[in-house]
Amino acid sequence: MDVILLRPLINQTRNAPIFLPLGLLHLAAPLVDAGVAVSIVDYEFEHRVGRARISHERFAADMCDPLIAAGPRVVAITVLADTLPVAVLLGRYLKALSPEVVVVFGGQGLFGTAEAVLERWPEAADYICKGEGEAVLLDLVQALRRGARRPRIAGTWMVVDGGLVDGGAAPLVDLDTMPEVPYHLLDVAEYLDLASPRIFDLYIGSGCRYRCRFCTTAPYWSHRFRARSPARLFREMAALEARYGVVEFNFLHDNFADDKAWLAAFLDYFREHNVRYRWGCSLRADSVKPDRLAAFREAGCFRVFTGADSGSPRLLREMSKMGSTRTIYAFYEGCRAAGIACETNTIVGFPGETDADLELSLEVVFDTVGYGGSAPDVSVLQPLPGASVTRAGQDSLEWVEERPFGAFEPQVALDMAAAHPDVFAGFYFIRDGNRPHGDYADLVRFVRFFSRHYFPVVYALKGLELMGYVALFEALRGDADGAPARLAAIVDGLGEPHGALLRDLFAFCEVGERVRGADAQQEVENIYSAPDIHPGAAFASFTLDHPVHDLVAGFPDVRPVPPEPAAYLFHLAAEGRVVKVRMPGWQAALWEAMSAGQRSRGLVEAELITELGARYPGRRVEGPVRRAAAYFETVLAQAADHASRRVAPERRYIGRVANPAVASR
Repeated sequence: MDVILLRPLINQTRNAPIFLPLGLLHLAAPLVDAGVAVSIVDYEFEHRVGRARISHERFAADMCDPLIAAGPRVVAITVLADTLPVAVLLGRYLKALSPEVVVVFGGQGLFGTAEAVLERWPEAADYICKGEGEAVLLDLVQALRRGARRPRIAGTWMVVDGGLVDGGAAPLVDLDTMPEVPYHLLDVAEYLDLASPRIFDLYIGSGCRYRCRFCTTAPYWSHRFRARSPARLFREMAALEARYGVVEFNFLHDNFADDKAWLAAFLDYFREHNVRYRWGCSLRADSVKPDRLAAFREAGCFRVFTGADSGSPRLLREMSKMGSTRTIYAFYEGCRAAGIACETNTIVGFPGETDADLELSLEVVFDTVGYGGSAPDVSVLQPLPGASVTRAGQDSLEWVEERPFGAFEPQVALDMAAAHPDVFAGFYFIRDGNRPHGDYADLVRFVRFFSRHYFPVVYALKGLELMGYVALFEALRGDADGAPARLAAIVDGLGEPHGALLRDLFAFCEVGERVRGADAQQEVENIYSAPDIHPGAAFASFTLDHPVHDLVAGFPDVRPVPPEPAAYLFHLAAEGRVVKVRMPGWQAALWEAMSAGQRSRGLVEAELITELGARYPGRRVEGPVRRAAAYFETVLAQAADHASRRVAPERRYIGRVANPAVASR
């Protein structure tokens, strides 16, 4: 084997997203095209499917011994900020056991800290790639084949005879001239079967020309936008459909709408040629005019991800972002008008963040759902090495005791990170005029739970000015399993004029939770998963004193609705979605008679047709009654089916990364 491309284990739990290692596949393309023997070893995937057993105590041997046995000349390890200490330890182990193996580190996790890594641990790696590695790795392999011992390679820092050498800059490759991606190196179908849902990430380019203070993506790519041509992308989508049957794609680019000329050409081409593929993308809300989103929809877009970043105008300016939240709200409106789902991420824990700032940010987060968006999330600011905010806050770094959900972090790796804050800043938190990190970690759970469960209650409490988000967070923080009960107690204590309405709204949500029976903890830990569904009841019918569906349907406006008895039927659809039906009186009576099961459908229909005919002479009642009875019969049949099996998770799109390059490289 000439080259092994390695993705180390990232998540020790299996409740985490699984994605193709697209960055490694693209690195492999020119190597395969040149006849180099290449293998991709993805321990994130191998661990997930149970083929690799990796312990905290022997992780280096568990991951590296199989590589050494394959006899590679080069091992290239992709590195994230969170996996950097593990990568250093893996490199040291490889070099100690096989000094002849050339170890290369690459990836955005090394930005701003690569030289320090080589200076402090020169025994861990021979080269660190400065940027994209497609041409770099090929140049290295070809030089080694010519007999060079430690060749100087453009686009790298390297260790030569114990010293650090800068190989200079490497020219960026033309993405349209790159060889086809060698998907055959992986069992792609197996990845897709494991992923939820079956959607394909497609790397289309990189780069962003903005200068956000928390970001390392834009400077990593030198603030230059690059993307493949629309025709090249479309051909690859067609090939992937033919090979794997996928018709939904997630376009990976740091800022899809950054280059206006490229965007116009893309939209024109896809509106003309695309009739079957649906795609999502990531972009800045201020990089596209809201009325332009209709053209996105016509070109096949059905979901976009954008960074809301903060609801505080002051913090937005501190972040070097857009000057106000007007842009993000105009973007929400544009998505809703175009029929495009919107997903957002908001940063909390920025230096100097007050509770007033936090309240404004939580408004933006929950308004994502109020405007019809989905899957909003918050991220605690991670001080990435090389980011402007990290350099400014270096003296305010505090060690983070509570690590991210399920991350694989052996103690020896944590000890290394704790001893070198200047190299591993991503394991720290900038504590400067803001809350402790633990508060923000709890806030992440709060947002993930209540943006998906009991959301209408939380939104109405804020909208009716009964309770702000920060105050509610303080009242509900702690064990997520007990939060609904504490929310119920808050609602029970409300007086008039809105107390009775909110209690009905809570009951409305509670029935939906009971019918669906989703694994809420799974959603909190992994927002990208479609949770397992364990229905406690396949359907429920009930009557409330308020038509609370009118309140929910009016979001983002929150206006109280007057009392009026309303009968509801909730039932679980085949894909795990709760269908909510408001029933007029005659439908409620029909459902009650049919669900009791004491009389035949035909008899119940006949009795109701006779009754309604007498009550409303001259009206056609037979058709509506028979259609309602047929619908209810289907609901009862589905309920019997649900009782005998586990309901399949709902298939839904994963629009996810504010930083696609981090996830893919």
